[in-house]
Amino acid sequence: MPDIESRNDLDFLISTFYSALLKNQEMKKFFEHIDFEAHKPRMISFWDFIVFNTPNAYTGSLMPVHEHLHKMFPFEKQHFEIWLATFKKTVDENFVGNRAEAIKNAAVQIGATMKYKIIGSDSKHTFTVTKIE
Repeated sequence: MPDIESRNDLDFLISTFYSALLKNQEMKKFFEHIDFEAHKPRMISFWDFIVFNTPNAYTGSLMPVHEHLHKMFPFEKQHFEIWLATFKKTVDENFVGNRAEAIKNAAVQIGATMKYKIIGSDSKHTFTVTKIE
């Protein structure tokens, strides 16, 4: 398997990942109303900035969109766990290498930060990874 080498690889990864989330009954509600094709370039630019450190690839903040989603459909601990497990599984099924590992590590940090900012840090919200079969 190849490593993540280009924006085209990120496009494939993001498309495959969100397709998997839409198949998950617990996660579907968060994503089925989003115009994915319109939002996808921004997501690719975000990961381009993270993975390839491309200057100015992404500007803005992830939080307002996710806070808005949380108001519509409250996030719970398991939603972050499913998101992360699905992301890691998608990477592992399609890529291997330094960038593949880096993007998974970044996803752990991003997920933990978003979980903390959105639902808090009390003990019942400890962040763990749920295995997706």
